[in-house]
Amino acid sequence: MVKKLFEVHEKTASLLQVNSILFLLSGIEAWLSIYDNGLQLQFARDPSVVLFYPIRSLVYCASIRFATRTQTGAEFPNGWRFVPLDSPAAARVENTRNPPLFAVTFRRTRHLPVDECHCFVTKTRQAALALVQACFSAYQGTVPQQDCSKVPLYFKVKSKIESLY
Repeated sequence: MVKKLFEVHEKTASLLQVNSILFLLSGIEAWLSIYDNGLQLQFARDPSVVLFYPIRSLVYCASIRFATRTQTGAEFPNGWRFVPLDSPAAARVENTRNPPLFAVTFRRTRHLPVDECHCFVTKTRQAALALVQACFSAYQGTVPQQDCSKVPLYFKVKSKIESLY
């Protein structure tokens, strides 16, 4: 069943094996842009819909990799862990088959006020590290009074950007 699902969703899915259990992972293809005042998420399936997160709504971001081995080659006590990309464990041969990830958490204030988490698979380690650096630089350059009362902001892109909400 997992193999059949993987064949159907081959372009947007990947298989992950943890302790002899196969997981089918699928995602949504999207473009992530980082600006001086926030992060913009645009979906490939419908590029006219844009989500914008003001940079001051950023709670946490990291460049990470899924790992099953420590820097010494031993297994992690629970079998796996997400490790920082610049850690020795992320560079172990057994762990490098897993792609680099950029993880980000925002404080959502629209609808239900909770933390909203996103994870992006990047093509290279350098890309994930650069995304963290860009977020850091943008966050450092804004004023604490930035309006985060409606996060995320939803837009519909036509000939000009119009706010949906």
